[in-house]
Amino acid sequence: MIFTNKHKIGFRILLTLLIILMTILSVGLGFALSINTNNINIENFIHEKPSLPSVILDRNGDVISELVGVEQRTLIEFNDLPKAQVFALLTREDNPFFQHSGFSIRGFSRALFSMLKNGNLDGGGGSTLTMQLAKIRLDNVFNRTVFTKLLELWEAWQIERQYTKQEIMQMYLNKVNFGHGAYGIEAVSKYFFEHSAKENTPAESVMSVIQVARPTLYSPDRNPGSAKKVQQRVLSQMVANGYLTQEEADKSFATYWANFDWSRDGSETVHNARNREDQAPWFTEYVREEIKNLLYGTQDVYKDGYTIHTTLDISYQKSADNYLLTKLEEVRKGYSTESDAKKNTVYNQFSSIISLMGLVSNIKEIKIEEEAKIKKENDYFNQEIVPNIRVLSLVTGLNSLNTVSQVALKSSGERNENQIETALLTIDNKNGQILAMVGGSKFEYTNQLNRAIDPKVEISPGSSFKPLFISAGISNNKITAGTHFSDKPKTFELDGAEPYTPNNYGGVWRGDVLLRYALNKSLNIPAIEALQIIGFDDAIRRSAALLGITDPGEIRAKFDRKFPMALGTSTVNLAQMTRAYSAFANNGKANEPYGIRFIENQNGAIIANVEDDMLQKSYRADRQVMSPQDAYIMTSVLETTLAPGGTLNYGYRNTKNQFNGMAMAGKTGTSENWKHSWAIGYSPYYTTAVWYGFDKGANTLGQNNNGAVLSGLVWAKYMEEIHEKLPIKEFDKPSGIVERTICTVSGDLKSQKCPNSIREVYKAGTEPTTFCEYHTFIEESKNESIMKILDIIEIELNPEESIINAELEFFTPEILDEGDNKESDLSIELWD
Repeated sequence: MIFTNKHKIGFRILLTLLIILMTILSVGLGFALSINTNNINIENFIHEKPSLPSVILDRNGDVISELVGVEQRTLIEFNDLPKAQVFALLTREDNPFFQHSGFSIRGFSRALFSMLKNGNLDGGGGSTLTMQLAKIRLDNVFNRTVFTKLLELWEAWQIERQYTKQEIMQMYLNKVNFGHGAYGIEAVSKYFFEHSAKENTPAESVMSVIQVARPTLYSPDRNPGSAKKVQQRVLSQMVANGYLTQEEADKSFATYWANFDWSRDGSETVHNARNREDQAPWFTEYVREEIKNLLYGTQDVYKDGYTIHTTLDISYQKSADNYLLTKLEEVRKGYSTESDAKKNTVYNQFSSIISLMGLVSNIKEIKIEEEAKIKKENDYFNQEIVPNIRVLSLVTGLNSLNTVSQVALKSSGERNENQIETALLTIDNKNGQILAMVGGSKFEYTNQLNRAIDPKVEISPGSSFKPLFISAGISNNKITAGTHFSDKPKTFELDGAEPYTPNNYGGVWRGDVLLRYALNKSLNIPAIEALQIIGFDDAIRRSAALLGITDPGEIRAKFDRKFPMALGTSTVNLAQMTRAYSAFANNGKANEPYGIRFIENQNGAIIANVEDDMLQKSYRADRQVMSPQDAYIMTSVLETTLAPGGTLNYGYRNTKNQFNGMAMAGKTGTSENWKHSWAIGYSPYYTTAVWYGFDKGANTLGQNNNGAVLSGLVWAKYMEEIHEKLPIKEFDKPSGIVERTICTVSGDLKSQKCPNSIREVYKAGTEPTTFCEYHTFIEESKNESIMKILDIIEIELNPEESIINAELEFFTPEILDEGDNKESDLSIELWD
């Protein structure tokens, strides 16, 4: 077939038409795919999971706090909103919202005119609520051009096609940024008004929606004057629109400002404002840190809305905060008063002389008189003037005044290293679950060191350390609860070390004592003698096992193999000591303290189960630090500290009902120079450690704030309160325990000559088997001394009278009072 020119032209025309047709089809298909893709993107945006905070619950399901990220968002349904909230939004942002189709010709024209006049779209707004929602999806909040405006129109049109007006408004109110880190109407309502958006009044509804445009300028916290003017103007517009009566608007406006908190300065965000609602800020921060080791990959505790089930008991936490912090305030006040008195004494007596010396020698460092005056004036300014300046700045709207107050507060807010601090930790004996935690005084930006649980904390435990290593002597049968010690001045020598001569608290010596009495009175000489008997190896091994220290290097660094170790010179933290004492209560088994039970995602699926992991670890052989029999004997000995004369007796006597009969045991401790005050004790249910002291420096709490008086009192009152509703229990007594009546001096079985005796507990096979000979010897020595005295003074006795009768007749008060005969004095000394 021969192609002519005519054929060629026809072919070219046909090919061109095909190309045009394919182009049209391609463009149409691409357009359709674009619309479909865009619809999918809009659908994903509308239904995407919002950034939700994770909620922390206590063991009873009560809310402790929330972990909030940059976007604090809580969803709310349209039908749950008050009408005033909807009307306020319409009045402020888009009054014809329910009449238009997502696009306002008038508003867009105004925005276009602004662009032509000013070169930008900032002057006229023109965005409907639907367009603002589209802007959020396109992330065009800061990119304002004609092209982006057209894209917003396109997005808005498609949103209007797919959703009802109520759904669009609900999405808007749940997604828009209201400032202060609050995303959504529910979050901003809780931040500003401390209640749900469901409860917003007309004035509160207006105050929330005016934050959308300029949250910095119209924040009632930062600029209450500006916010007040705009709020009143919008309320008037709502009245004009028929949404409110004038009376309703005026009443709501007046009520809002009558109850306004002028102390808020707007420096907070939703994130740190949560601390105001936090039931246990120290525990919340602990949980926050622990979660870092439990979540992986893209899991985000601040966005994914997890439910974190913890071990804390809010009711116990409130009791802990009450007793611990109330006492802290009292102790700080007393310490400050005493410290100021000392400083004033020095200043009054020596300042003039020192200042004169400074003038004569021209040494500026000792010109203290003027500096003291300036310091006193600065203290008055910071404490009395600055708070009033801040309130005045908020009321008047003078930002310069607010700047002055903020700078002053910052300079005066630096923490004092010499400040008395405190801590408390309560755990469940059977599993180590943390029930209450106080890491210090007020949790804030400058005070976040958790003294209850942080491994970096190192505090000398004083005498509260003694039971740890003494339990090793019970376990290896080198000592018993009835072992005899001699409490008298003594120097201890160790190869390669200086001779060590310790003293007792108050410089009082008790003479012959048993272990039970020695721990009851916290005597130092018997403790060191016990360490000698047990040996450093066994003592350190047992102490480390109870404290949960397993690293050999840390053990070597922690425990100095010298005699002062017996008096608690090694450093520990509250978690370690609580773990150790809970082992005594838990039949010799130690459990690691932990606070998170398990974590659920939004669908209720468990993504981390710490509780099960800790249960499995509790079965490890190394958790059984000592036998149940050893633990029971230690508990029996430590119960004595609550008896009259014991170190915990002061606290016990000052409780309301002496624990209502609940079994308790424990020990106090006071470190050298009274820097740290400890009380650690337990019931069959819980173990609690209480500490007061200083983080740094060489300050002293004073003798009146030792472990028995300060920490022991708080421990007792707190423990009584958290046990009030629990069934009365005694400590479990395992098999293999025997009891014997022994002499309180020698520790041997009581003989007829022993004047005092106690019932003591032993592991079967370690009980004494011989009768006391000490008092028999004393009786014989006494009789011999009496006979010598009778011979000297030549008293004739009736043969029928017994030596005892003669003795009783001789040692009458009249003769004892005379004290003229030296040998009589000798006999009396032997009798004592």
